Amino acid sequence: MTLAGAFSDWHRHITAEKGLSARTVEAYTADVKAFLDFVRAGGDDASRLDREIHGKWFESLAPCEGSTTARRRSSVKSFLAY
Repeated sequence: MTLAGAFSDWHRHITAEKGLSARTVEAYTADVKAFLDFVRAGGDDASRLDREIHGKWFESLAPCEGSTTARRRSSVKSFLAY
């Protein structure tokens, strides 16, 4: 499955099946898109999306409030687990 296909399936899952609010879906979507852009830009193997790549991405982000940090982690963790 391609990254685009995985993203599409995951997005449908969080929108329709998990019952998240529109704002949460919007935030999660933005977080995961930023993560995937980071993966593509870094030349990392997209078939190897794992905790190491997630950690590299997270370290590259600007500091932010605790709730934003937690949401970003949760967003990408949800995508990777899907």
